[in-house]
Amino acid sequence: MKRRQVMTEIRIRKLFGRFNYHFSIGDEANRRITILSGPNGFGKTMLLECLNAVSESDLSFFLNLKFDNFEVERENGNIRIEKLEDGLKVNGNVISKEDINLSSRGIIRRKMVDEDHDQFRANLKVLNEMQRVFGKIFYIRGQRLVDIENDKYFISNQGEVRKYLKKSVDVVSSIPEKFALQVSKLDSEYSQLSNKLDSTFLKRLFELKEGIDERDFNEKIELVRSKIKKLNDSGISKIGTLSVTTFRPEDARALKIYFEDFDKKYQVYETMIEQIELFKTIINNHFLFKHLEITEDQKLTIVDNDTGEKIRLNYLSSGEQEIMVLYYKLLFEIPKNTLVLVDEPEISLHIAWQRMFVKYMRKIVSLKSIYAIIATHSAQIVSGNRDIQYDLGEMYKNGLNQGE
Repeated sequence: MKRRQVMTEIRIRKLFGRFNYHFSIGDEANRRITILSGPNGFGKTMLLECLNAVSESDLSFFLNLKFDNFEVERENGNIRIEKLEDGLKVNGNVISKEDINLSSRGIIRRKMVDEDHDQFRANLKVLNEMQRVFGKIFYIRGQRLVDIENDKYFISNQGEVRKYLKKSVDVVSSIPEKFALQVSKLDSEYSQLSNKLDSTFLKRLFELKEGIDERDFNEKIELVRSKIKKLNDSGISKIGTLSVTTFRPEDARALKIYFEDFDKKYQVYETMIEQIELFKTIINNHFLFKHLEITEDQKLTIVDNDTGEKIRLNYLSSGEQEIMVLYYKLLFEIPKNTLVLVDEPEISLHIAWQRMFVKYMRKIVSLKSIYAIIATHSAQIVSGNRDIQYDLGEMYKNGLNQGE
């Protein structure tokens, strides 16, 4: 039997003083998604919070959590956090409660530096090691429609620690502007690349010894036409039809450079086009009587199928808003090769929509080369995906039977 490749092993003992769990994320294509299910109060969301806290080097989270130890094993290192009576032990380094409360706010005390410099450096090394081993996690919490910025701390002129006020953001209403900004950045990148390539065209033409032949021309012209159609269909850019339709030997060298340059320019938009295609498919397969479009000013909008009227995103139903926000974040906000945590994706979704979730998650995971841990109560999400599911209720029962 072929040994399953494992990217991450996760263990926790005595969560809430009771639960012992062990689960993994595989590196194979069919194991990049892990589903955590189980009854309320068994720690599904808390496990996601633990992983996020490690990624954020937030030791204060563990200070306030009831557990014995939490361990993450990855290819590039391990993180082991143990609960002590007056602090934590992280990879063998003891950090006091006082230092944890300050380090979690990003504040460096002069006292710590002046009087206990070695201890401060040791603590900082631990925090840096946590981030190095785990990298950045993208956490999509159950409360998705409103974002609340994290508390930010600063030191006033009087030396007092003060906190910025929290700020809430209507997430679904912010999507059109966010998307337009992403496209605008690509447009700028495209313009810079075009100017660079165009300015060196003649030099490269004179230096080129051989061009393409007629067979290469016919193959490449069809590929260019296909890519131009994809670009135009995506709605983020419009390119006219090609003026060159037939091969002339005297143009062979110029055509070779043209096709090479076109490929380089197209690559600027290629990933975005793939994401838009999948996003349109997902939204249009969920929504009835309406569909997704991209406006001339490069903003995402929903349009009524019958009237052609544009619908403001915050006027969609709660389930439709959840779909927009959830899949927008997954497709457009998460960097490649990131571990994403998704808590209760089924919120406000019809049963039929819940059944579609893992199917589309697999497509997104494949497209973006990401990993995902999903915490859910939904039998529809779990159904047909038992091979990637960890049932925390069953794990607890098995642990009791084994005397853990």
